[in-house]
Amino acid sequence: NHTLEFTGLTPGEVYFVQVFSVANGDTAFSNVAAFATESLSGNIDVYFNGSVNTSVASSESNEAIQSNLRDTIIAYIDRAQSSLDLAIYNTNNTEIVQAVNAAFERGVEIRYIAEGQNANSALGALLDEIPVLVRQNSDGSGMHNKFVLVDYADEDSSYVLSGSTNFTDNNLSTDPNNLVIIQDKALAKSYRIEFNEMWGSNSPVSDPSASRFGEFKSNNTPEKFIIDGNPVELYFSPSDGTNAAIAQALESADASIAFALFVFTQNTLSDIIIEKSMNDFISVEGIMNDINTNGSDFEEMVNQGVNVIAHEIEFSLHHKYAIVDHDDFTSDPIVVTGSHNWSATAGSVNDENTLVIHNAEIANQFYQEFTARFGEVLSTATRPEIELKLYPNPALDWITLEFEGGGNPATLSIYSLEGKVVDQLNIHAFNGSNGLVLDVSSLRAGIYLLQYNEGNRTGMQRLAISK
Repeated sequence: NHTLEFTGLTPGEVYFVQVFSVANGDTAFSNVAAFATESLSGNIDVYFNGSVNTSVASSESNEAIQSNLRDTIIAYIDRAQSSLDLAIYNTNNTEIVQAVNAAFERGVEIRYIAEGQNANSALGALLDEIPVLVRQNSDGSGMHNKFVLVDYADEDSSYVLSGSTNFTDNNLSTDPNNLVIIQDKALAKSYRIEFNEMWGSNSPVSDPSASRFGEFKSNNTPEKFIIDGNPVELYFSPSDGTNAAIAQALESADASIAFALFVFTQNTLSDIIIEKSMNDFISVEGIMNDINTNGSDFEEMVNQGVNVIAHEIEFSLHHKYAIVDHDDFTSDPIVVTGSHNWSATAGSVNDENTLVIHNAEIANQFYQEFTARFGEVLSTATRPEIELKLYPNPALDWITLEFEGGGNPATLSIYSLEGKVVDQLNIHAFNGSNGLVLDVSSLRAGIYLLQYNEGNRTGMQRLAISK
């Protein structure tokens, strides 16, 4: 084992490092790895296009932008002075395209990568002089990225726009999505390396012969950053082992996991979710949109007692995020988000980007959004009802829960009227007719909602606590 310290490096720069060792005339070489030095400035902001529940805010409430994700994206495009790189899966919003045209007309160097399977109808309004490269060789979703780089080389004005939203009218306004905007030169330069690999050059003109997509890309970008004092990780698919990075984040959970996902078919990740849900000290909640897609893990998680619900209401839940330990500041609160659906295809075929942000405030802001979406689904749930009996009700310190049937893994959650989880119990097997005695002495006086989830059945009952 050896330790080498490098000094005098440039802040906000990417360095490629190879280690070699000579012993007895023989030389061994490591692989070449990319590392980033910390930038002199940095900031992280997150935005959502739907309501948030500020009753669960721990410090700073995140006021929803709602239909103005489009306007926020345009505002950052309007900031571009030297360069603008866009890798967007699908675009049909003409206002954003007009902002890109305006940037070109004021002298900004622009490059655009899109996915060939999509209509990308708004790109027809793009100025002919703006170069566009389209991925044509995809089997899955293909070039599924959604990121924008603004002035990547500027110390104070380099921005990365990432998250889950495509530049389509539905994604920007009605489908629940998140937008993460990070000011950091080192991160922007790392995204630029990935962009150049797909583009085939670092110039305004793409080189299709050198362009690399999907499984033909290499792991050539840094993964670890410090941004405004916060550890941040960056992974590109399929070269960087993104599903393994997501698994590591989930495995770190000590208190809670909350996830909102468009698609969830990756068994290695659902196995971790199930395992964590069986720990009585870890609260697990989830929302999924495409529960009937081929290979969906929804039914398996429900059958194993995971508190996961289907987003079967108007518009598509398009998020791809997880929140780890949002309620435990002594742990390591984490948000995982980006373009990467939790599927094998996203990990092995598609071009994707994923951010792992270690920050308690960001985790709490995502949980405000999660609580709002979870509450919406609960209010319209159509799962078979279990008739719950609670007594005494009102209660002081103890209650007994009874219902017909049971015997399968389940979760019992107690919510405040604002939708915040105040307690959760993972139940491995319980015959409801025998009665389950619960200690509620820690609850303050007030009205709560008690929800029991077992398989595809659910039951809810109001619980009054009097002191």
